[in-house]
Amino acid sequence: MRASILSDSFVDRLADFEQAPALLSGDEVVSYADLDVRVEETLERLGADRRLILLHGSNTLESVVTYLAALRGGHPVILVDVARREQVAELCARFDPDLVVEPGGWQERRLTSRHELHPDLRLLLSTSGSTGSPKLVRLSASNLQSNAAAIADYLGLTAEDRAMTSLPLAYSYGLSVLHSHLQVGASVVLTEHSVLDPGLWSLARSHSVTSFAAVPHTFALLNRTSERWYDVASLRYVTCAGGRLDPAEVRRLVNLGDRHGWQLYVMYGQTEATARMAYLPPAQARAHPECIGHPLPGGVLRVDQPDADGVGELVYSGPNVMMGYAEGSGDLAAAPVLTELRTGDLGRQPASGLFQVVGRTRRFAKLLGHRIDLDRLQSALAALDPTLVCHSDDQRLLVGVTTADPLRVGDAAARLTGLPPGLVSVRQYPELPLLPNGKPDLAALCGLDEPDTGFQSGAPEVADSESAVRAAYAEVLGYDRVDPHASFVELGGDSLSFVEMAFRLEKLLGRLPLDWPRLSIRELAAGCDRGASASGAPAESDCQPPQQSVAARARRRRWVADLDTSMVLRALAILMVVLVHLKVTSVRGGAHLLLGVAGYTFARFPLAAVRDSDRVGGLLRSLARFAVPSVLFIGAVAAASDSYGWTNAVLLNQVLGPPRWAQSWNFWFIEALVTILGALAILLAVPAVRRFERRHRVLLPALLLAVGLLLRADVLSTGETTLRYSRTHLVFWVFVLGWLVQVSSGVAGRLLVSAAVLVTFAGYFPDEPSRGVAVQAGLLLLTWLPCLPLPRLLAPLLSRLASASLWIYLTHWLVWPPLLGLGLPRPLIVVACLVVGVLASTTVNRLEQTVTRLARATRKGGAGDASGVDQHEQLSARRTYAAAR
Repeated sequence: MRASILSDSFVDRLADFEQAPALLSGDEVVSYADLDVRVEETLERLGADRRLILLHGSNTLESVVTYLAALRGGHPVILVDVARREQVAELCARFDPDLVVEPGGWQERRLTSRHELHPDLRLLLSTSGSTGSPKLVRLSASNLQSNAAAIADYLGLTAEDRAMTSLPLAYSYGLSVLHSHLQVGASVVLTEHSVLDPGLWSLARSHSVTSFAAVPHTFALLNRTSERWYDVASLRYVTCAGGRLDPAEVRRLVNLGDRHGWQLYVMYGQTEATARMAYLPPAQARAHPECIGHPLPGGVLRVDQPDADGVGELVYSGPNVMMGYAEGSGDLAAAPVLTELRTGDLGRQPASGLFQVVGRTRRFAKLLGHRIDLDRLQSALAALDPTLVCHSDDQRLLVGVTTADPLRVGDAAARLTGLPPGLVSVRQYPELPLLPNGKPDLAALCGLDEPDTGFQSGAPEVADSESAVRAAYAEVLGYDRVDPHASFVELGGDSLSFVEMAFRLEKLLGRLPLDWPRLSIRELAAGCDRGASASGAPAESDCQPPQQSVAARARRRRWVADLDTSMVLRALAILMVVLVHLKVTSVRGGAHLLLGVAGYTFARFPLAAVRDSDRVGGLLRSLARFAVPSVLFIGAVAAASDSYGWTNAVLLNQVLGPPRWAQSWNFWFIEALVTILGALAILLAVPAVRRFERRHRVLLPALLLAVGLLLRADVLSTGETTLRYSRTHLVFWVFVLGWLVQVSSGVAGRLLVSAAVLVTFAGYFPDEPSRGVAVQAGLLLLTWLPCLPLPRLLAPLLSRLASASLWIYLTHWLVWPPLLGLGLPRPLIVVACLVVGVLASTTVNRLEQTVTRLARATRKGGAGDASGVDQHEQLSARRTYAAAR
């Protein structure tokens, strides 16, 4: 083997671990011995003369082998994110690499370098490069080796550990995962899956990964999904770095790890220190979640020139401190210029002995694990607006403008920083808020002085949009005022209010992200007009492809509305019911499709609540909103005529009514749904069942589906198969099938649910095959197409029909018989049934909202609805509870 220039390092000792697995990529398992051979082969291709290499880094086997070969041969590598084309072009122009390695091949510029390269230089990484800055961090052989060894030391890594590339390898944190595992002969699963992709967690489980590396935003994303990432059985520890993790979130993760058998390491670092500088031991995370912990082995951390409160700049020294910066090819030969690193962070060391970061000395933002040089970004954007100001509240990039188009500024800032558009907030001012000394008032820019207005995100109307969204939430859900940080689910929204709320939001904001019920009002107002979810979810999770120009999106929005599929199906199903009863069409199945959609929305709303009490309470509220009006209406009709009896009014006709079809069975759907929801409320009141559902979101409905199918088949030989398409225990399985559709995830999960839909309905309606096909088609649409693009002119009609589906079902029985007796055309009678149902629904909804508002005001002691502060405290309490779980 060729002698390595990087002596006695992890890259030099690959062969020592022989046949142990080193890298796992797809179906390929590469042993350390095999990896060593591949590195040598690539090193031969790189040549003996040191050259400057620009490598498009990706989480692939080819990229990792090329990188390791360059390290072994002493070739300095500029490692860049393969997606950052603009940055690559600027770096090529500024540093003139001798070799460019791209995913499609090698671009040989010269065989001998024209640059003078310092003998210790190994790696060049961007630090604030997400702003487009060409300044790179120069890292030496000893920087890389010392940091890899220190990280492996404090994490207690062994050859049995296995990580996965949940972060880009072009990011120092993600790269340190590879280095530290190769240091001890552990293995790494290479994947380019996003953390929101179920495929990542399938890999984690199938490959028995022992660790998961994340930045704070990762947990914010995962918290908005139903992915149970935390119960990967093989997990030993989870690490978080790349920004400040909220102390409440630290405690939540610590508790989560305690329940599932893994530990949390909160870490602190900068690319200038190769990756890591400090870590918070898991044993101290619960008591001191606000701290960054101790310096890593071999490092020293101190507070420079502390003030009276002990606060000063954090300064770090250790063998992992960079050689210095490089702003051009002339810096590649420079000797190390630093013995310690001034971090730019203000910190202190309280009595616990642990270090704590309390602020910053320089204008850097840290979002998604990358530092953004705010001054450099501000200069880059100044051509659009010379008065423009950039700032950050550690959650978003904030830009204040006076003359520029906010859409244009937002797009430029997102492009330069690489941030998701939902994390870039642009607000337009007549004049920027200033302090008495004439400097920008950053507190006002952060919105600290106006908590109820929020920020614009890409359009000057977003502050107004937030107010409009809050007003819509308050009106639909019966509040006087709502907290802008609250979501639809947190405010008690359910399937009945969902349709009206979605329709209003779509008119206010355009395309809605799929998870909008879980997004806060502020996130919705800040993100939707930008064409991206504020949660940062990938484009495929949204209803409308975001890869369009602003003008194209505007044109599309003018003519096309992306409607939630469950909403469309509710409208079509109730229309089918009316058409069938009037014999306009013979295609039946509308009521059974409504039952499946009800199961879907049951899993989407009551089961989406964080607290157990909110789950059961939300289910009971939905049950009451469905059952009480139905009982009152049917009771009134029964009292006024002899068409129905008391068994109908109390929704017990299926138990006490005639064992054959009669007019009194008209409301079988209402009875079945109320009974099912009541039974599930009782079931979920059992703590063990709630725990089981949280842990096995798919398994519980799968087991209930099996039970429902056994009841349908009458395996108990009760003989209760009369009215087999109407009795609760015989149609329960249809509701559960809709539940399964909602909780299924990933292609494999959706394929399995689709197979269940096809198999269970096969032959179910032997005399009416079209009836089964209609229900199957609806459930398959719900499985594969969460949103449907439809002509905008149809959106109001479908939304009104969907929101009024209950009342159309209740009232149409009274509308069509007398009108038909008058000899009116059946299409006209259909319209009359729909209009009466919509009017009844609107009236009852307004009455419910008024009663709800009055009830809340009464509970507040006559002081009106919850104030912003009180409601925010309630919301915080809920989230604190969630964190404590």
